Amino acid sequence: YQYDVKSDEKSKLASDVIDVNISKDGNTVYFTTAEINKVTFAMEENKLYIKEKGKDKEKLDSEVGTLSFAKDYKTVYYLKEGKLYKKQIGKEKEKIASGVYSVEKVYDDGRVYYLKQGETDSKKLSDYGDNDLSAGDGYDIGYIDDKLSEYTLDVYETSVCYYDGKEEKVLGKANRNYSYTSTYDINSAWNNPVIAFKNSTDEEEISKAKLSKLLSGEYA
Repeated sequence: YQYDVKSDEKSKLASDVIDVNISKDGNTVYFTTAEINKVTFAMEENKLYIKEKGKDKEKLDSEVGTLSFAKDYKTVYYLKEGKLYKKQIGKEKEKIASGVYSVEKVYDDGRVYYLKQGETDSKKLSDYGDNDLSAGDGYDIGYIDDKLSEYTLDVYETSVCYYDGKEEKVLGKANRNYSYTSTYDINSAWNNPVIAFKNSTDEEEISKAKLSKLLSGEYA
């Protein structure tokens, strides 16, 4: 509902609302609706709306993801099916980039920092550890060597990108992580378009760990 304190009147905007974002002056309201599957409890038919003061609500898009807003709330950035879109009030939506999974910072002048999935690589455990154990200590060396070569880790490379209002620029590669939920070493300035991150291409070669030291707790 939208409630007017002065007139003590309220008006219903929508049902099944799951998220609301309001401009500082209260004149612009963005909200997302979604029906909940009563069996799986999953959200279905996700829809994004805008309601401006004195106007009817307007559907902007469906199946949208993370929302980010310019300070005046005249522009919204959102993810949909891995694509980053920019939607200004009164204009058609504009696709900024594909393969995006995180928006880091939006600035009022239309500049945006975001992360894109790069190449996926697979690393063997043997790339990270050396088997310096001996059979004389009771270890099955063949079994250990097989496991080091058999098990792999998927490495997700992340591109740090910058949209200057006209085109995309790739600034570098963020630290390699083993899942999308990992925390990245990325920080952006509040008002000015400045971003700091650790470029993975600057990292040294992997230093292998000795299994004997791992078992002894020396690396703990």
